Amino acid sequence: MKQLLAKYKYEFLLFAIGILWIEFFNILLQVTQQHIIYPDSQSYVNASKDLYLFFRGHLTRPIGMALITGFPLIFKASDATLYVFGFCVNLVCWLFFLLLLFQILKEFLKPNIAFLSTLTCMLILGNTASVFHVSSESIYMLFMVTAMFFLWRYYKNNSLLHLAWALFFIIISVLIKPGSLLFAIIFTLYFIVKIYKMHQSIVVYLIYACWLLIGIQCAGLKYQFGNFTTSYIDAITYYCYLGAKAASLEKQQDFHEVWLERTHFIYNQAPPNQKKIAKADLIKHLETNRVNLGKAYLQNLFENATTGSVPIHDCKNVNRIKYFSISKKLLFELSVWQNIAFSILALLLSSYLLIAFYKTDQFLSIIAAFILYTILLSGVSCSEGDRFNVITFPFVVVLIAKWLSKKSKRTAQF
Repeated sequence: MKQLLAKYKYEFLLFAIGILWIEFFNILLQVTQQHIIYPDSQSYVNASKDLYLFFRGHLTRPIGMALITGFPLIFKASDATLYVFGFCVNLVCWLFFLLLLFQILKEFLKPNIAFLSTLTCMLILGNTASVFHVSSESIYMLFMVTAMFFLWRYYKNNSLLHLAWALFFIIISVLIKPGSLLFAIIFTLYFIVKIYKMHQSIVVYLIYACWLLIGIQCAGLKYQFGNFTTSYIDAITYYCYLGAKAASLEKQQDFHEVWLERTHFIYNQAPPNQKKIAKADLIKHLETNRVNLGKAYLQNLFENATTGSVPIHDCKNVNRIKYFSISKKLLFELSVWQNIAFSILALLLSSYLLIAFYKTDQFLSIIAAFILYTILLSGVSCSEGDRFNVITFPFVVVLIAKWLSKKSKRTAQF
C-alpha cells in the first residue's frame, strides 16, 4: 500500500483535493441548495426520457448525452434522481479529466510542476460550477482530454492503436456536443492516410463504429423529424442568437426583444422548417446585412470572453450566511478575470503556435486548432457567460507546457 501511495501520490492528492474543492465551493455558494434547473439541463433530462421511455430521438440533444444522463431510468428513477445522477457523472468525469490532464502535463513538465499546473486548472471556476448542473461540459472535456492523451501516445510511440483511440473519442464526442462535428470530420480527414493503413487491423472498427453511430443518430432524426442531421441545435442557436443580434443591430431594437420574438417563432415551427428558416435568414443577412452580421459575431465573441460564470451569478443566499455576498462577488469577479485572461491567451497563443508549428509539431497544432475551433464557434451564440470558452482553458495550459518544453530543449542544444 505504501509503495502504491508513493508511486501515485500526486494522483491521490489531486483526487482528494478535487473532492475537497468541490465541497468547499458548495459550502461557499450553497450550490446544492439552490435547486436551479437551467433550460439546457431540462432538455438533457427530456432527451433521456425520449430515449429510455419512448425509444425516440430528441430535437436538439444527441443520443450520447441521453444514454449517459438517462441511465437511472432503467430502474424507473424520478427526475430528481436524474439530476443527482448528473452531478455524480459530472464529478467523476471532472476528476478523471484532471487525472488525465496531469498525465499529459507530466510528459512536458517535472511532476511537481505538472501537479501545480493541474491544480491551477482545477481552480477554473466556470468548470467547477458546471459540475453541479446536468450539462455536457464535464463529459465533453473528459472525452477530449482522453483523445489528446492517446494522440500524444501516438506521436510518442507511433502506435496506430493509440491513434485509433484518439479518433474514437474525438468522433464520439459529436454525440455529446454536436457542434464538434466539423472538427471531427477535419480530424478524420487529416488522418485519412493513417486510417487506410489500419484497414486490415481490427482497431479500424473503432473508427467505423463511431461514424456508424453518428449515421444512426442522423438517420433517426431523418425518420422522426425530416432532416438527416445530428441535431437541430445549430439552426435554432444561429436563428435565436447570432441572427437575432444581427437583426437587432439592423433594426436598432433591443436584442432581448428580438431574441424573445425569434425564439417563440422558431420553436413553433416544424423541425424541417426550422432548418429552412435559419438558412434563409443567414443568406438574407449575408446579402443585405453583412456588416451587422459581422458586428454581431464579434460582439458575441467579445461577450463570451469577458463575462463570468452564470451558475455562480445566479446563486442565492438560501441559508442567510453573512459571508455569502462577499464569497459570491469574489468568485464571480474571479471567474470574469479568468475568462478574460485565458481567452486572450488562448486566441493569441493558439494562433501563433498553429502558424509556427503546423509543419513541425502536429500534436501542438491539433490542440491549438481545437482551442481556436471551440472559441470561434462560440460566436454563433451569446448570453451564456464563460460557458463556451472555459472548456478550452485547461488545454491552453497543455499548450504552454508543451511549448515551454520545446523552448527548453532548444536552449539546451545551444
